[in-house]
Amino acid sequence: MIESMKIARYASYTGEPVVVEGLGDRNYFFGSNGSGKSSIGNVIADRAVSSDSDVVWQGGQPLKTHVYNRDFIARTFVSMDGFKGVFTLGEDAKEAKDRIDAANAELSKLGLDLANQSAALKAKDDDLAALEDALTADCWVQKVKHDDDFKDALHGLRADRAKFKTQVLTMRSVAADLRPLPELQDKARTVFGEAPEKEGLIPGLPYAELVACESDPLLTTKILGKADVDIAALIKHLGNSDWVGEGRGYLPDSGGKCPFCQQPLPSNLESDLNDYFDETFVQQTRDYAQFVAEYGRLAAGVQTSIEHLLSEPSRFLDSANVKCLKEAFDAQIARNVERLVAKQKQPSRVVALVGAADVLGEIQTLVDATNEKTNAHNQTVDNLDDERGRLTAQVWKYLVETELKGTLDKYVADKRSKTDAKKAIEGRIALTNEAIEGLREQVASLEKQTTSIMPALNAINVLLANLGFTGFRLVAAEDERSYRLVRADGTKVEDTLSEGEKSFVTFLYFYYLLKGSQSESGMTDDVVVVFDDPVSSLDSDILFIVSTLIRRVCKEAGGGDSNIKQVFVLTHNVYFHKEVTFRHEQMPGSETFWLVRKPDAVSKVVKYATNPVQTSYQLLWQEIAKEDLSSETIQNAMRRILEHYFNVLGGIRLDDVIAEFSESDQIVCHSLLSWVNDGSHSADDDLFVCTNDCADTYQRVFRGIFFKSGHEKHYLMMCPESMREVGAESVADEGIPLGLVKPQSTMEIPGRSSGV
Repeated sequence: MIESMKIARYASYTGEPVVVEGLGDRNYFFGSNGSGKSSIGNVIADRAVSSDSDVVWQGGQPLKTHVYNRDFIARTFVSMDGFKGVFTLGEDAKEAKDRIDAANAELSKLGLDLANQSAALKAKDDDLAALEDALTADCWVQKVKHDDDFKDALHGLRADRAKFKTQVLTMRSVAADLRPLPELQDKARTVFGEAPEKEGLIPGLPYAELVACESDPLLTTKILGKADVDIAALIKHLGNSDWVGEGRGYLPDSGGKCPFCQQPLPSNLESDLNDYFDETFVQQTRDYAQFVAEYGRLAAGVQTSIEHLLSEPSRFLDSANVKCLKEAFDAQIARNVERLVAKQKQPSRVVALVGAADVLGEIQTLVDATNEKTNAHNQTVDNLDDERGRLTAQVWKYLVETELKGTLDKYVADKRSKTDAKKAIEGRIALTNEAIEGLREQVASLEKQTTSIMPALNAINVLLANLGFTGFRLVAAEDERSYRLVRADGTKVEDTLSEGEKSFVTFLYFYYLLKGSQSESGMTDDVVVVFDDPVSSLDSDILFIVSTLIRRVCKEAGGGDSNIKQVFVLTHNVYFHKEVTFRHEQMPGSETFWLVRKPDAVSKVVKYATNPVQTSYQLLWQEIAKEDLSSETIQNAMRRILEHYFNVLGGIRLDDVIAEFSESDQIVCHSLLSWVNDGSHSADDDLFVCTNDCADTYQRVFRGIFFKSGHEKHYLMMCPESMREVGAESVADEGIPLGLVKPQSTMEIPGRSSGV
């Protein structure tokens, strides 16, 4: 059956889409002509009439639809000479019927299985959709995280979550190097920043000669005087060559005395000292002084080179590290200079310089790394487009192989599991559909063996005759597959049928078609039935018959054994709506009530909990059940009910009814029934005035009138629950109702032994 429907951009449904949901087994739509009722029936009959409208079927399984409307009449009466016969199952094919019933029972079970499988399939689809949504959210977190750094690499995907997730899955197989994030961020600033320019290389440090000085032999050479001079032994013994050499400078001004102890000097001391400090000593001293000067020059050159690196640093140079290393190098040079100066003062000393090779080597390594990055940068500038593509691939590689790897691995595993489960359900659905198709073919085959167009033809003719339509009848055509309408003498009716006759014959044809088929199979298929204003051009007698037949169809829709699963009744006729919704007893199943309106030329559909269409007669019954109703009002309402009912019914002997009451109640009864006699107010109408104290008496007498006249069923049907027991005991005590007027019997409808 239909669970809900949407009507949009079709006919007068030009506003917001109208959604009709919460439908039942029986659904009644009331609205004036042109309000949009037929559009509802058209959408049910054929979804193709509106691409924006939709019908949602229970379990996703559409049923066959039978729609009675103007189109059906036009299709049926294309030619008065003949129209398709209604095939129904023969009465003498019990075995085939039993087999068909068994097959249909199995079809119902398979239909339920299919609905459950479809629900399970939808659940799996929902699970897969949720899995995709979760992955989309996880991917978007990474996009937001790296958006500032890699916005150019992610160009075109930064505003669409679904596209970004799709690209992530695509890039799982990207061929690119996996690079660390800082490197990618640094390169992105070059590749995706403003158009870069080439950078110049920086020169290396000239420190090889300086390092070589650290191992010069002069540093470990003791500069001493000549060894074969007489004084040499003493100087060597005392180890004071440097002291003696420094003291020589004071001899010229000593006046022949020792400049330290003031003792007379030997006459040959000065010549001996000069011989001791000979040319060799002087040359070595001179060479060492030159070495010290050269070391200072080389050290200053290296320091100047380092200062130049820091004064105009390359963008790729680790300046902070170079600065720290320069400070360490400057400290080393200062210590070495101190040691070199000390040896100048004491030439016989052996000194060792602090090695600068390690510090300068580290600086040179930074210089080399800078130049390597500079070369790479310059190469990037020369091949900017290629570099951008390469970097983009590397960025995606980093995202899918580092930050999203765990998420993607879990997603792939979960999707594989859920997809396998979905495929298994789809396999079961395919098998179920195959079994359903096989059973349908079996039913069709059995139906072809036992079908005939004659039962429906005979039933229609009997009903036409019973209702006084004797001027024409249906006959089987020569092919025994279609009907013809003929006059009593067998001549063709041509186009002489009135609109009312044509409508009624068409309706009867449709009515019997609900349990049959226009072909030799399909008459047991489950169906949804739509009646769209079926009482146009019908007089009141025929309208009553049509209402009765439709009420029977509605009753079937609430049962479980019928092939009629759901009914829609759409009408603008208040009387017909009242008749078709009339209930002698509670029907099984559910029913819904709707009003269709068209304010501002746009159709709207409103659902009601109860029937919103009431006749004035029904409203009178509701009026007398209200609490705290005034005495005048209740008396007037009861009179109007009795006048309407008994005048329509006719033939009632009012005096006999009044006589059935006790003497005290006869006055009340006469007051209520006075209108039935006169049809209007008389001079004596107000002789008896009801007070609030006698309201119970009026209700008791009012009930008694229906029971004593044999119309208690009408009373029990019409009165609200709160009134059904009022006065019941007193009526029962007074004996059996007279039955003065025989209730109308229900007309028997031929055929349709199934209950419709």
